[in-house]
Amino acid sequence: DAYGLAANEALCRGLPVVVSQAAGISERYPANLTELILVDPANPDELAHRLRNWRTNRLALAEQTRAFADDLRDQSWTNMAREIRDLVLRT
Repeated sequence: DAYGLAANEALCRGLPVVVSQAAGISERYPANLTELILVDPANPDELAHRLRNWRTNRLALAEQTRAFADDLRDQSWTNMAREIRDLVLRT
């Protein structure tokens, strides 16, 4: 899944999710959650670092994820269609 629908669903439930930079959903991560994005998913040291950070800061990350989850849940089909329409009309 190029986007990361499973990650999106977990985030919508308030779970902080570590994702690869190559996953489409990583583009939607707010600046305060970029520590959850793997730049090089083939690097085990980076993965270990991200997981340790997740474990150490799990309460703060859970709180930050809740705000992100609210934004993700607001992206209804109607809202997305409106955004696409607005983009087309601007060009």
